[in-house]
Amino acid sequence: MFKKEYQQLGPNGEITPRGENFVTQYLGYAERLRDKALAMAGRKGQAYIQMVEYQMQHGTLDALIRAGRGSGGNLAEIRSQFPGIPLNFADEIGESVEYVHVKLERGGLNFDLRAGSADVFNSNMISHRLLHVVIVSYYDEWRADLPPAGRAAIGKVDVLLEGGPVDEATVSRVTASEPEIREVVVSWLREFISTGDWIRFGRFVNLAAYIRPNGLGELIREVLDSDLGPVNREDLVEILGEIQDSCAVSVLVRVFDHSWPGEMSFPSLSRKCIEALGAIGTEESFAAARRIAVNDSYPSPLRWYAAIELGIEDKLGFDENEMLHEA
Repeated sequence: MFKKEYQQLGPNGEITPRGENFVTQYLGYAERLRDKALAMAGRKGQAYIQMVEYQMQHGTLDALIRAGRGSGGNLAEIRSQFPGIPLNFADEIGESVEYVHVKLERGGLNFDLRAGSADVFNSNMISHRLLHVVIVSYYDEWRADLPPAGRAAIGKVDVLLEGGPVDEATVSRVTASEPEIREVVVSWLREFISTGDWIRFGRFVNLAAYIRPNGLGELIREVLDSDLGPVNREDLVEILGEIQDSCAVSVLVRVFDHSWPGEMSFPSLSRKCIEALGAIGTEESFAAARRIAVNDSYPSPLRWYAAIELGIEDKLGFDENEMLHEA
């Protein structure tokens, strides 16, 4: 979290969201976000300079899920990948601040707390300590069973992925077991698309994001430009930024234009599109981000996010406190 967000914690570490505050049960995922942020200049590099670990009561995960609502295709993918999860959110979260925003990101369940739902988390705290993102320690009781193995190599890799977020240790195990994975993973992803195996697609595309095979960006662009099954579009957008796919700008702009009107006041997919444009770092991607930053027809928080990617938020006169409140 930003330093200012850390300073707004309650006396016992209570989270007091002004927009959404992100909590995750996966340390590796949070550390990856931190490392990405630290490589960035300006305010972007300060996004995760404060990391807090919370020890939580048993049952916290259940409480967060039961107080949760999903959004869009992400909700469909949660139901698909975690068939045993005790879902109680038939309706999408929209702009409501009364629920926890439950999200599937990079293969694991994460939670965005809003003003009316933070107490679900705060009331289950045991202790907290400053590390350097907010990390939640509780047991993932509803990890989906892995689907039956197909081809031997795919099945071996599927087991190694373990149904959770992919990290460097996982990638090391996979590459040791299947040295040719970089040459074949894109063809496997296309096979999953053709057979509608979106659970495996989600797991393997996050693996591919680490090993960066040839053709990954092209495949992701094709999926985002189509109406194919319940894919996690936020993950795919984020990956395009991570691999700095210079050919993805027009796709990201289209996804942004389609997503943002339905996301306010809590932009998620549209914000990740902006961040991906900044991460790609080309003249074309910066120009696309600038068009968002200076266009008064877009909501101020989105313009601010774009300005941050370009390092021009002060030049454009954005007030950080006002934007944090609106965001």
